[in-house]
Amino acid sequence: MTTVIITEKTSQKKDLFAAIGNKYGQIFPAEGHLLSLQEPQKVDDAWGKWSFDLLKPDEFYPTCPAPDGSPSARNKLIAIENALKTATRVILATDCDREGQLIGEELLRHFGFSGSVGRAMFTAQDEKTLRQAFENLEPNENYLNLGQAALARQQADQVYNLSLTRAATVALKQPGEYGAIGIGRVKTPTMALVCIRELEIDNFTPQDYFHLAATATTDAGQLTLRHAPKARILDPEQAELIRAAADGFEGPLKATKKIKKTKPPKLLDLPELQKICGRKWGWTADKTLSVAQELYDGNGKKIQTYPRAESRYLSENQIEDVGEIVQGLKNLAQYENIDLADPQIRTGKSGHFSDAGLKGVSHHAIIPNKNTMDRIHTIYPRLTEDERKMFDLVAGSYLAILMPDYVYESTVVAMDVPGPNNKNMEFKITGNIPKEQGWRSVFTDEMEKKEEHAGELPPVKDGDIAHLHPVTTDAKKTKAPPRFNEGSLIDAMQNAWKFVEDKNVQERLKEAKGIGTPATRAAIITGLKRQNFIAQKGKHIVPTNAGLTLFKTLKTTAPELVDPGVTALWEMKLDDILLGKQTARQVWDEIGDATARLIGVLRDNAAKAPKITTGVAAPKNFGKSGGKPTEKMVATAKSIADRKGVKLPKGYTSDFQACKDFLDEHLGGNPLIAIEKRLGSGMIKGLGPAIAKLLVTEFGAEVFNVLEQTPEKLSSVKGVGPKIVTAIEARNAISKLQAFLKEHKVAPLHAHRLYAVLGDKCEETLTADPYGIIRSIPWMPFNVADCIAQKTGLTADDPVRAQAAIYRALDTARIPCKKSEVLDQLSARLGLSLDILETALLVEISNKEIFETSGSNEVMLGLTADRKVGKAIGKFLKSLASGDLPWPAMPIDKAADWAAGQLSVTFTPQQFDAIEAALSTKCMFLSSHKETGGEDVIRAICKILGAKGIGIAQTAATQAGSLHLSELTGVKGKPAPQLLKWSEKTGKFKHSAKKPIDCQLMIIDQGALMEPSLFAAVLNAIPETAAVLITGDADQLTPPFGCRALEEIVINGDIRTVYLREHLPEYKDSTRAKNNTLLRGGLDISKDPAVDPETADFFCIDADNPSQAIAKCFEIVKNRLPERYKLDAISDIQLICTKSTGPVGSKALNTSLQQVLNSAGDTPFVDRFGYRYRNGDKVIVLHNDIVSEMNGGDVGYVTEIDKQNSVISVNIAGKSKELPFDGLDIFSPAYALSASYAAASSARFVVVIDDGAATSPKLKYSALSRSSERVIFLQVL
Repeated sequence: MTTVIITEKTSQKKDLFAAIGNKYGQIFPAEGHLLSLQEPQKVDDAWGKWSFDLLKPDEFYPTCPAPDGSPSARNKLIAIENALKTATRVILATDCDREGQLIGEELLRHFGFSGSVGRAMFTAQDEKTLRQAFENLEPNENYLNLGQAALARQQADQVYNLSLTRAATVALKQPGEYGAIGIGRVKTPTMALVCIRELEIDNFTPQDYFHLAATATTDAGQLTLRHAPKARILDPEQAELIRAAADGFEGPLKATKKIKKTKPPKLLDLPELQKICGRKWGWTADKTLSVAQELYDGNGKKIQTYPRAESRYLSENQIEDVGEIVQGLKNLAQYENIDLADPQIRTGKSGHFSDAGLKGVSHHAIIPNKNTMDRIHTIYPRLTEDERKMFDLVAGSYLAILMPDYVYESTVVAMDVPGPNNKNMEFKITGNIPKEQGWRSVFTDEMEKKEEHAGELPPVKDGDIAHLHPVTTDAKKTKAPPRFNEGSLIDAMQNAWKFVEDKNVQERLKEAKGIGTPATRAAIITGLKRQNFIAQKGKHIVPTNAGLTLFKTLKTTAPELVDPGVTALWEMKLDDILLGKQTARQVWDEIGDATARLIGVLRDNAAKAPKITTGVAAPKNFGKSGGKPTEKMVATAKSIADRKGVKLPKGYTSDFQACKDFLDEHLGGNPLIAIEKRLGSGMIKGLGPAIAKLLVTEFGAEVFNVLEQTPEKLSSVKGVGPKIVTAIEARNAISKLQAFLKEHKVAPLHAHRLYAVLGDKCEETLTADPYGIIRSIPWMPFNVADCIAQKTGLTADDPVRAQAAIYRALDTARIPCKKSEVLDQLSARLGLSLDILETALLVEISNKEIFETSGSNEVMLGLTADRKVGKAIGKFLKSLASGDLPWPAMPIDKAADWAAGQLSVTFTPQQFDAIEAALSTKCMFLSSHKETGGEDVIRAICKILGAKGIGIAQTAATQAGSLHLSELTGVKGKPAPQLLKWSEKTGKFKHSAKKPIDCQLMIIDQGALMEPSLFAAVLNAIPETAAVLITGDADQLTPPFGCRALEEIVINGDIRTVYLREHLPEYKDSTRAKNNTLLRGGLDISKDPAVDPETADFFCIDADNPSQAIAKCFEIVKNRLPERYKLDAISDIQLICTKSTGPVGSKALNTSLQQVLNSAGDTPFVDRFGYRYRNGDKVIVLHNDIVSEMNGGDVGYVTEIDKQNSVISVNIAGKSKELPFDGLDIFSPAYALSASYAAASSARFVVVIDDGAATSPKLKYSALSRSSERVIFLQVL
């Protein structure tokens, strides 16, 4: 038996596969609705012309592939179709609402599947819930009514919306106007709600009314009694008569005191959540749903249940989940002190756990997901600010229902005062005193009904005598009803019964839960805005002129169309299907009959009804050239039909409008303009708007086919050069390579890097030697080679695989490693036997790829290439150190004094010695830090030698380093690859020993941060007669990508090294500098508090555990430092971790801090290689990419994400770099860096987080030394 599982979307498939694998069958994702209903004119040719026809066929509309579906959607549909051909059983695992049921069932109907169908129902997407859903599969027949209700909704909308839109357009549109008057089953009444409210406001006239306030004096004290009758006092003379009668009156008080209780409010469904979020934070309904969806199924989150909840109850069997959820929430600081040892469980419809309350609905209230509560303390810190707001709202709502009632003492004091006509008037006041906060301690809603009360009152007793004086009149004005915001508009849609008068209809509307559904209401509001019927004005929703005109016109001609009651009754019919009271066909026929009647009303009133101006501009050629489309329009329409597999409309060659409508549907606007704009937008390197215009003029709508199939034709177009042709050919080759990778079960996003390295013969090379990429691309994932190798027939224990694995391990380490550890680790990780690994190692040694040495009773392994580069570096330095200085001898003391005067500095003795050494040594390493004055030494040397006409060249490991060096010395510096001038044509640097760099002194800043072969290339390109000054900090760790050979040369004394370790006078009181000194000496930091916290530059903070450390860290980075020191949390502060793994390691905190500092839900983003990038993100280059001039260690900021062309722009040290999305494999976010990778970075403020383990002083120093102003050292005890 072959079983196919269908999910609603790819994220569902991923979560499901993680939970059950292929245990129950192969999983195929849809992409929402892969099918749509056929257009009316496809069902009946007579319906091609707009008229008053009822567009209702004899049977339900047939389905067809969605014509506007994306390529990925079409591929998914094909995959499902092929799978169903051989399947004997299907399990639907789509969303558990009626729309999810339709998405699955319509696919089975469309492809005629006749096997058995099961249903997996779940309201959360964590692994445990999904496993339970599949362990408790149900027959799909149990949900037949759910699917039929959705089918009726879909079919009815097609008939109602399209028929009435055409009828309204024909009947009401101003002659000569272009465009349509859209009518929707739910959207038109929703628009009416906004218009009705606006007209109420426009027609509202404020009215004065009066309250009276009397000061009552008693023996127990004074209190203010108010007279505010429900029947408002509108006459000022009447108010004065009452005031005069009450002033001076003396009489007994009536005093009652009661203990009252208030139960916690119902839980949150989607409409209530949207209403509260709109009111409290001004969120749109779409935003609320988006945040709730992210908390439901977002990667690494899944802490809330299904967001499109339509009930405010939980099932009674969820009572058993209470303990697990509460225990999880109490792991968060804001809930840890809540006492829920004895939770209050309230059942039935008057409570919160009620099976009866859930009858007829698919989704229970939104609550914390019990299955992730054991991890909530690690997930919560990673949430965005908006996500935390919502989760706290949901968590507070849940905790509230488990807590005791709110208890308060209510005291009412009143007095009857004889008024005009001897009618008693009641003056009173209510005072409420909280006794037990109960649920209010965790959840309050500012819009809960509140009585006007005065808190605690004087201790008056019943019967006490009070004297009233003075008595004053308080004039007030009536207020217009408030405009809707999105939350209150959704509430109005849900409570549509309030807008009808018939009591019976009101009750049925309450049962039907208004118009629309929780899942569609936000989209309806968005659609009305897009159609220019309503608009956003601040937090409020207002109708546009077009919307008001349409409302008034429909109110006159067909008032049912704008009556929320009628639309809500139709929604209730869908609920009748769900409950088995009606069939889908019966409901469809009823709605069809009602639609036909409304069409007749519009037709009969067409002649006398006021006409509507749509405001839509007609196309330029409309009504001209005999009404025929242009040749290029026809050609483009044919091209689209062929490419998309859709039918061309009738008359597209002779009817301008028919052709235009088709093009608008599939392209939007003028098709050729759209093509030209897209082509010239930067999607192909070097192809701008001017070239795009030439190509579209030449090839018309076929231009993309030419680009993809016959790019050689482009050479015939004047103005198109060979570089553009090459770029297009490369783009096509990458597209072909992506297909190859997909066939080999490799993510297509690796195609960019593979093509960049392997070129046109990439597929051939990968097939012949899959594991070759492990050597040529050091960061290419090993499983990429594994997948390709498996397809070519290589087994997992093939010696070639073992050889590549050993090479990769040593290439990653970059230093000799213990043989036993390398082989044992690879055996455990890759499942290779030690015998196979030993044999593979012998082959690598024989091929001189790896060397083996013995030392300290351990056999060590290393890469031969690394050793060769190390030896070459040593040889180059030794050669450069020999010979005469390239400048004449000079009195160095006078030269240094002159430089000090020029630079306005005073040199310390140690700095003077360093200047003397540099001016008298041909090859030297200067080790220093900012606090020790190394930069002033470099400035002095450049000043002295520059004055003598000595040619100086400068380079650095990074773009930022080069820029800083240029600003420091006034001599232009370049990163090493740019200085050496890489040639794409030859694949080599232009500068080498044969063509050296023109200079007499080469300054290499932070040489240890350069990749070894690049550092060797720089040394090789320095003239033998030139001097070399290498700078850096020998006490700092060399990063993984850096030059360890230089580090060893310095340690071994093979190059003259001058150390600057004494602090400059200005740092004598610096705690940061003192701790750096301690760490350089192998000691630990001092935790002594600063003498003056206001000027301190080092702070040490302890945390009891990792969770507390994370919370403190995020608070410091996000709030404390930016607020106190006016910093930008992203650019001015760098978080550095002493470990890369673990809860406070850089890998975990990098993503978490990114979410905290830069996760705005409405900004563009791209997901690549395990990370999500947004505009404003701080990123680091992990690997050198010489072609694109990216230097390992550089930190930059994302400035633009162009989704149309799949290009991201990054600003690095003031230079904008563009690269394709698939080129992001050399990047990662840089919010949290490990101490070793942070070596090339610097920031004004550095926050160091240490896991409390035995961290070496050198590692701590490497972290602390990245700060230019202040350090916060956060340590887990």
